[in-house]
Order: sequence, then C-alpha cells, then structure tokens
Amino acid sequence: MALHFLSHSIGPRCGGDVALQLDSFDPAPLPPDVLTRHVITVPARNDHMLRESELVGVGNWKAPEDVAYDAKSGVIYTGCADGWISRVTVNDSAADSVVEKWVNTGGRPLGIAFGQNNELIVADPQKIAVKMESPAASSSASTDLTSNQTTPIRLDPLVFTVGDEFTRRKLDVISIALATPTHRGTERVSDGTSTQVVAWGLLNVTADGVVELLTDEAEGQKFKTTNAVDVAHNGIIYFTDASYKYSVSKANWDLLEGKPNGRLLSYDPATKTTKVLVHNLYFANGVVVSPDQNYVIFCETPMCGKYHIQGKEKGKVDKFIDYLPGLPDNIRYDGGGQYWIALYRGHTLEFDIAFRYPFIRKILIIVEKYIGRPRIEKNGGVLAIDLVGNPIAHYYDPGLAMVSSGIKIGNHLYCGSVALPYIIRLNLKQDPGQAAT
Repeated sequence: MALHFLSHSIGPRCGGDVALQLDSFDPAPLPPDVLTRHVITVPARNDHMLRESELVGVGNWKAPEDVAYDAKSGVIYTGCADGWISRVTVNDSAADSVVEKWVNTGGRPLGIAFGQNNELIVADPQKIAVKMESPAASSSASTDLTSNQTTPIRLDPLVFTVGDEFTRRKLDVISIALATPTHRGTERVSDGTSTQVVAWGLLNVTADGVVELLTDEAEGQKFKTTNAVDVAHNGIIYFTDASYKYSVSKANWDLLEGKPNGRLLSYDPATKTTKVLVHNLYFANGVVVSPDQNYVIFCETPMCGKYHIQGKEKGKVDKFIDYLPGLPDNIRYDGGGQYWIALYRGHTLEFDIAFRYPFIRKILIIVEKYIGRPRIEKNGGVLAIDLVGNPIAHYYDPGLAMVSSGIKIGNHLYCGSVALPYIIRLNLKQDPGQAAT
C-alpha cells in the first residue's frame, strides 16, 4: 500500500526515475540490529489517551515543543514555533489556564531547562535578530562583544524575521570575528536603518528577559539543530545537536537519511567551554541528568543511551533502554522515581518498511520536497520508565503524532507537540492505564 501511494503521488509531478537520479539525498542502510528489533513489552498502557485528555491553552500556542516546570511558582514554560517562550500557571481547570507570552527569541526554541540562578537555558536552532538601541550603541555593543567582557543583549521582537534565513528582508550580513567564547558565530546585520546581532545555538534567558548566546559550535563544527537540554546540580549544561548537517526545518531529512549526524555535548558556564561527549548519534534528541548526578541519559533513534559523568566509569557510554515502541524525543525526570520519554510517533507498517529500504526513504523525501510531507505518523505518546530503564506504562493514541515532550506534574501528565496549538493534559490518577494483555 505504501509503495502504491508513493508511486502514484510522485509520478505526475516529479518525473519518477528522473527525480530519483537528480535529487542528491542519499539515505544509508541502517545497521542490521536496528532492522531486527522487537518492541519492548510494557506492563500497563492507555491506548486512547486523547479520549480522557484536557487541552491547555487552545489556540494560544504555536507548537509548544518542550515543557519545563517551576515547582516554586507553579508555572509551566514552553518554547513555541513563533519564537515565543510562553508560560502558564498550573491549576485545577485546564479551561481556566491563562497563557502569557514571556520572551521571544526570534528563532525556534526547542529544549528548555532551568539553570542555577532562575535563568532559562534554551536550545534554539534558528537565528535571532537583536536590534541595537542606536548607532552609537551598535558600535559600543560590537566593541564589547569582541572584548573579553560578556555583554547581555536585550531582544527587540519588532525587528526579527523567523526562519533559517532572512529571506523577507534585504539585509547585508557582515561577519564579525568574536573573541568571547559566549558569542562565537555572532553576525552583524544591517538593513540600512538599524543594526542587529544575529545568534543561534545554546541560549541563556535571564529572569528579566535578557537573551544571551552561550555557544554555537564545538570542535570547529557549527550546530545545525540544537535540540534538547538539561542542567546538572553543578551548573554544567548538557545538550544535544541533533544534526550538524541539516537545519531544524529539514529534521525529517536527517531522520530518513539514516546517518549518525548527531552529538551529545556539554557547556561549562564557569569556563565557557563546550565539549563533545558522544559523536555519531542517530538524530540526537532528549537529554536528562540522573537524580544522583552520576550519568546523563540521551535519546537517539530508536533508543536511549547513558553517558557516565562521574565515578569509575566516567566517559563510558551504555545502553539505557532499547526496543522503544516509537521514536523518542524529549525525556524528563519527574522527581518521583520515573523518567518520561516522549514518543514522536509509534511504530507503523509504513515507517518500518521505509526504514528497511533506503530507496523508499528517498522517495518519501522527494515527495516532501516537491509535493508535501506525507502524514503517516500515528500512535504518538509518552513512555514511563523507572530509574534503571524498566518500562512502566505507555500512554498513546492512534490519532496522536508529533508528541515532543511529556512530564508528570502532580497527578497530571502534560505533553507538548511540534504541531498542535495546545498542551495535552491527562489525569493519571483517573486514567492510569490498564494492564497489557
């Protein structure tokens, strides 16, 4: 069925074999063990979670990707596709939740996590543009940025254009060589009336809304899809760059290419040092520091690994959980002994076939490039596991896809998405999941 659909979709528009020959996308065969895996057995499941779920902030978000919770204030923060980091207070009624737009990065904030000083650390793979207050301020700011001082830059949301490139404005881009590690890769942009500073990568957003670039490269390789982030108790920031080859707008290309273009990295705010901890990951995604601070769990397609950051095994990489019932996105710890892994989509026959045969993945990308992305994802949701990686419960729905985050707050499971205009909330006390049969 999948082959029949693809051949009839692409033939009239792309010239079939001609498009296959002309397109440069070159998917790789996956390792044999990936193709022979069986999905793990989960003790409990809720396979229609949408039936019992509430919707938080309907129409007030644009694809709230990750969810971070401030327990002291009872506020949820999330990054959206329109560049806004928004927040909402957790309360008993989802319908009464009021969404507040807080800070706009001008890019696409993905992973978010709280730092040691109430700041928000943000993985943002797209550009932001920050307007200088005046020509004099522009000159001063440029001088400060190239000195040994770190100068915070306040975002003016009126001057940016969201996207990988500033195609909607005629801007002259002048590269600036910056000595300060926290501002490497920053560019100076002028449209004839104002000067802006452009940055993307790992960002710091202070409590009063000041946006700073922390880092945008490692080992001479620029980040392309800064994806997920978590902060250890000692202040070290752990994050992923899903792909050094494809930008976030082509994330699906990286996934279907089947090549290990991702990395797990760390950033030390004290020394302003960025390190690559693990190379060659298949679309590196969610990351979380263990509650004992001994290791970092990171997600890649289609498993989660464990990188030891302390003890005798420091620097060693182990498997944490394999045979997941879907493609993992973000992972969160709930403070109560469980990790929650967002599953972007569940296993389907179409995707299993595509991953087995590279030429089908190539056809899918050509269809996406010339016609539009086929929507064949389903069974997205969240998997709960214990501290050693044993599955506990699986929450999903046939009508749900593109789930990007999940976290338990009180009795509720909150789920973000890269497509939906709301956050999903499920009462786990009322709908804990039934024993799998």
